[in-house]
Amino acid sequence: MACGALWLCAVCAQAQTAADILQRGYGLTNAAIPLYDPLTLRLSAVVRVQRVFLDHERRGFFHIGILPVEVFDGFGIELRDQTAAPAVLQQISRSVPYSARQQIVLRHFKLLYPGGALEADRVVIGDAGQWDLAEGVKLACSGREELRAGHGSLQTSGLTAGLVVLEDPPRTTLNLFQASVLKTVNKSSTPSNHE
Repeated sequence: MACGALWLCAVCAQAQTAADILQRGYGLTNAAIPLYDPLTLRLSAVVRVQRVFLDHERRGFFHIGILPVEVFDGFGIELRDQTAAPAVLQQISRSVPYSARQQIVLRHFKLLYPGGALEADRVVIGDAGQWDLAEGVKLACSGREELRAGHGSLQTSGLTAGLVVLEDPPRTTLNLFQASVLKTVNKSSTPSNHE
């Protein structure tokens, strides 16, 4: 596990890209990386990764060899401190950066935060800190019914870090770190027949 932490630290420090390391045959399995608040030295979060490997983009049944995909399987984030959560999410977002050349996919993603959980079978790292959630998206907030969607997004950087948008009707927007601000917006472009 110490080797896994060193590997992730090297990637985070941008000594090399993850693809460079993965193409050399190295990988990562069953890692748990604690993140501490630099001011209070309290545990803010734990990032867990079951396996990191290099795959190739799929088109139907075919794997396209010239389109590599970095896969973080079993990627979980356990946020321990609600007040530090946006900063921790931004730190993690910088460590798993968007690349126009190579897609980064988080499989079996789970974000645990005080008061709930966000899960998705597949997350694609997008531009400007937006992570695209797909396949089996579930959002559970304490005191509320579990929400399910086919796809959505999670903003991991900027002033809106923690903002989740579930795209299935009705469209639902929630800031994970301000759970009292839950609102549901139906963005139907067609007028209702009952009017």
